[in-house]
Amino acid sequence: YAPHPQITKRDLRRIGPDVAGLLLQTATDAPTGRQRAVRALALLPHYPSSATLQTLSKVARSTASPTRVRRVAISSLGSMASARARVDLALLLNDSDLYVREACAYALGKAYAKGSVGLLERRLAVETEATVQAAIRTSLSALREHANRERKAANKQTRPGPGGR
Repeated sequence: YAPHPQITKRDLRRIGPDVAGLLLQTATDAPTGRQRAVRALALLPHYPSSATLQTLSKVARSTASPTRVRRVAISSLGSMASARARVDLALLLNDSDLYVREACAYALGKAYAKGSVGLLERRLAVETEATVQAAIRTSLSALREHANRERKAANKQTRPGPGGR
């Protein structure tokens, strides 16, 4: 989910230091409205903090939240690429809502977190929903491609250049 196609990280930084607090308030304030909450959740990864992680985690895990809202929070957790976010995503990969599991699979695929491949492979072995299976396969492919690129880059750095020893 894109919060707005014309808003960049730079734009958000120019708004001011209080924007993170405003986004947190907007994301969790019920009278704000679902659309505004969804946009705020999608922008929160631009302001990584323990409060951001806590809010995203709480919304993602809340079965009282609408699935769409949970999915955006999950996607944002994947963008945070922290150990705490990975723990939440690992737990939510077993959620009863297939759309939540699908969002978790995609989020783990974009987080490039250590151990994500194993989590996804284990879930794929027991997953019965085709859409979730497809998301897991897509993420596994992305993670493996990322690992191959990193390996090639590391090999390139350790090899001597032409004429070098």
